[in-house]
Amino acid sequence: MEWQASNGNPTIINSKGEVNLNNLQTIAAFERARTWIGDISPPDATSFDEGKTFDTWMEGNAAFMRNWPYAYRASQEASWAAEGDKVGVALLPQGDGMNARHAATLGGWQLIVNAETRHKQKKAAIEFVRFLTQKETQKDLAIATGKLPVWNALYEDQTMLRELNFPKNLDLRESITNAVTRISPQLVESYPAISKAYFEEVHKLLKGEKPAEAAVRDIEIKLQQELSR
Repeated sequence: MEWQASNGNPTIINSKGEVNLNNLQTIAAFERARTWIGDISPPDATSFDEGKTFDTWMEGNAAFMRNWPYAYRASQEASWAAEGDKVGVALLPQGDGMNARHAATLGGWQLIVNAETRHKQKKAAIEFVRFLTQKETQKDLAIATGKLPVWNALYEDQTMLRELNFPKNLDLRESITNAVTRISPQLVESYPAISKAYFEEVHKLLKGEKPAEAAVRDIEIKLQQELSR
């Protein structure tokens, strides 16, 4: 998502529920990413999950890492980081396609109360979610873990910003405001299938099993089949 959005195509499914993928911006972004494998990224990077990526980084075996904001805070605790100012953070690179911009995927806290929860447990769960999402708790969690808060006002809290220690020229609030959402709201029920199709085809592309044009075409076909059900 970030690759294609940074190159000018920020959506997989547009607001009308139509597949919006097979275009020059997406193909160029995917092709660029394919060339990274075996060059600036190790050949086995296609098997890395978030944990493996973070561990490789923390062991000092990578020069760059794409991760969520918490990783910047955690990186400053690495043994090699203690030797000097060796950890930096920046916006993801902007592509060169039409409407290209710095783009990052919007994450979330995923605080959910199970619909099957009953009586006292349900009430307690709701109260716990309210506690975790209140302003002071969000501030405390941001300082303790590096995870960014959902409260807009906290991005003006100098104590929190000082503790997070992001570069002053990196506007965290703007980064979140301009973040890319992963799917349109009306297609929530189709998200697992759409995500799976997207992931599988991009993975084949990165492994060198098919060119970018074919990967984009095959994602489009799978998505259209899912949407027609």
